[in-house]
Amino acid sequence: MKSNAKKTTIVKKSVVDNMYMTRIPSSDLERGYRELSANAFKLLTYYYSKGDGWDFDIDEMARVFDLTKRAVMGCIKELKDKGFLHYSKGDIEVYIVGTKLVGEYT
Repeated sequence: MKSNAKKTTIVKKSVVDNMYMTRIPSSDLERGYRELSANAFKLLTYYYSKGDGWDFDIDEMARVFDLTKRAVMGCIKELKDKGFLHYSKGDIEVYIVGTKLVGEYT
Protein backbone atom coordinates (compact mmCIF):
# COMPACT_ATOMS: atom_id res chain seq x y z
CA MET A 1 0.00 0.00 0.00
CA LYS A 2 1.39 3.39 -0.99
CA SER A 3 1.54 6.16 1.62
CA ASN A 4 -0.19 9.45 0.87
CA ALA A 5 2.05 11.30 3.33
CA LYS A 6 3.86 14.29 1.90
CA LYS A 7 7.62 14.16 1.90
CA THR A 8 9.45 16.95 3.65
CA THR A 9 12.92 18.35 3.27
CA ILE A 10 15.14 20.92 4.91
CA VAL A 11 16.76 23.88 3.19
CA LYS A 12 19.94 24.94 4.97
CA LYS A 13 20.93 28.04 3.09
CA SER A 14 19.14 30.92 1.54
CA VAL A 15 19.01 30.81 -2.22
CA VAL A 16 18.23 34.52 -2.40
CA ASP A 17 21.14 36.02 -0.48
CA ASN A 18 23.44 32.96 -0.16
CA MET A 19 24.02 33.49 3.58
CA TYR A 20 26.08 30.93 5.44
CA MET A 21 24.35 28.84 8.05
CA THR A 22 25.65 27.22 11.21
CA ARG A 23 27.11 23.76 10.68
CA ILE A 24 27.01 21.29 13.55
CA PRO A 25 28.26 17.71 13.25
CA SER A 26 25.33 15.29 13.36
CA SER A 27 27.16 13.15 15.90
CA ASP A 28 27.37 16.09 18.35
CA LEU A 29 23.69 16.89 17.85
CA GLU A 30 22.56 13.31 18.33
CA ARG A 31 24.77 12.71 21.34
CA GLY A 32 23.98 16.15 22.74
CA TYR A 33 20.22 15.84 22.79
CA ARG A 34 20.54 12.45 24.48
CA GLU A 35 23.19 13.30 27.07
CA LEU A 36 22.93 17.02 27.84
CA SER A 37 20.44 19.05 29.83
CA ALA A 38 18.26 21.36 27.74
CA ASN A 39 20.24 24.47 28.72
CA ALA A 40 23.62 22.85 28.07
CA PHE A 41 22.39 21.69 24.65
CA LYS A 42 21.23 25.23 23.84
CA LEU A 43 24.61 26.57 24.87
CA LEU A 44 26.39 24.02 22.67
CA THR A 45 24.37 25.09 19.63
CA TYR A 46 25.04 28.74 20.53
CA TYR A 47 28.79 28.05 20.59
CA TYR A 48 28.58 26.43 17.18
CA SER A 49 26.78 29.50 15.84
CA LYS A 50 29.76 31.71 16.69
CA GLY A 51 32.80 32.06 14.47
CA ASP A 52 36.44 31.63 15.36
CA GLY A 53 37.69 34.55 17.40
CA TRP A 54 34.35 35.20 19.10
CA ASP A 55 34.79 36.69 22.57
CA PHE A 56 33.50 34.22 25.14
CA ASP A 57 31.23 36.38 27.33
CA ILE A 58 29.32 34.74 30.18
CA ASP A 59 27.21 37.86 30.81
CA GLU A 60 26.07 37.83 27.18
CA MET A 61 25.20 34.14 27.30
CA ALA A 62 23.26 34.61 30.55
CA ARG A 63 21.29 37.43 28.91
CA VAL A 64 20.62 35.49 25.69
CA PHE A 65 19.35 32.42 27.53
CA ASP A 66 17.69 34.28 30.41
CA LEU A 67 19.83 32.39 32.92
CA THR A 68 21.97 33.42 35.86
CA LYS A 69 25.74 33.50 35.41
CA ARG A 70 25.91 30.57 37.81
CA ALA A 71 23.55 28.54 35.61
CA VAL A 72 25.67 29.33 32.53
CA MET A 73 28.78 28.23 34.42
CA GLY A 74 26.97 24.99 35.30
CA CYS A 75 26.20 24.41 31.62
CA ILE A 76 29.83 25.08 30.70
CA LYS A 77 30.94 22.54 33.31
CA GLU A 78 28.45 19.99 31.95
CA LEU A 79 29.74 20.49 28.39
CA LYS A 80 33.32 20.14 29.60
CA ASP A 81 32.62 17.05 31.72
CA LYS A 82 30.86 15.31 28.82
CA GLY A 83 33.56 16.10 26.26
CA PHE A 84 31.80 18.78 24.20
CA LEU A 85 34.01 21.66 25.37
CA HIS A 86 37.64 22.08 26.36
CA TYR A 87 39.44 25.20 27.39
CA SER A 88 43.03 26.17 27.96
CA LYS A 89 43.96 28.93 30.36
CA GLY A 90 46.82 31.31 29.68
CA ASP A 91 47.27 34.90 28.56
CA ILE A 92 44.27 34.24 26.33
CA GLU A 93 41.76 31.58 27.31
CA VAL A 94 41.02 29.33 24.36
CA TYR A 95 37.75 27.39 24.18
CA ILE A 96 37.58 24.36 21.89
CA VAL A 97 34.04 23.33 20.87
CA GLY A 98 32.98 19.97 19.48
CA THR A 99 33.75 16.40 20.45
CA LYS A 100 36.14 15.81 17.53
CA LEU A 101 38.35 18.80 18.34
CA VAL A 102 38.13 18.23 22.08
CA GLY A 103 39.37 14.68 21.50
CA GLU A 104 42.40 16.06 19.64
CA TYR A 105 43.28 18.49 22.45
CA THR A 106 42.77 16.29 25.51
